Amino acid sequence: MNFINSINSTIGAIILAGGNSSRISTPKAFIQIGDKSIIELIVAKLTNVFQKIVIVTNSRPEYRNVCSQYKQIELISDVIIGKGPLGGIYSGLLKNYDMEYNFVIGCDMPFLNVNLIRYMVNNVNGYDVVIPKINGFIEPLHAIYSTSCLPVIKAQLDCNNLALRSILKNTARVKFIEQAEIEEFCRNPEESFFNINNDKDLEIVKSGKYKVLN
Repeated sequence: MNFINSINSTIGAIILAGGNSSRISTPKAFIQIGDKSIIELIVAKLTNVFQKIVIVTNSRPEYRNVCSQYKQIELISDVIIGKGPLGGIYSGLLKNYDMEYNFVIGCDMPFLNVNLIRYMVNNVNGYDVVIPKINGFIEPLHAIYSTSCLPVIKAQLDCNNLALRSILKNTARVKFIEQAEIEEFCRNPEESFFNINNDKDLEIVKSGKYKVLN
């Protein structure tokens, strides 16, 4: 399978870290897996793929130590407060506007597959959104969005429609990365999209069921 191996200069990345982890006993981004936190694992992977990365968070001091190690990372706050992941995507796309596309990821997904991300990057041309579909479900917080989505997202924010899948309904050019494509890179696709929502998910992480990939 052919994919981009070097850092891409035209596609940025947005890490959404604006949640308050209300359903779990500890801040998700700073959960330790081995000797690194989840945010450290995510950043280390994305800096090998993307030239410019923003972390959208309203708890900026907590992330400064992580960001200080990487010159291509910038911390920003939500442009519109209280609009969830959709507001975070909007804020990140505005900040990274010089990047035509941005890969969006949540801060609670420690088992990213870099080769899958590179494959997605290699499929952006001509599309507004590139999004994986696994077991019939889309993964909007492991997807690539074009800046052309900004008017659609702003319209949703204005009417308080915060559903991420509504972006797809109002965007003409969507590329779905189908399960067969995902399985070219992931023996267990669910591993790459596993995110920590609650203490039960945290126990799965601690059990060692899934492994952090280089």
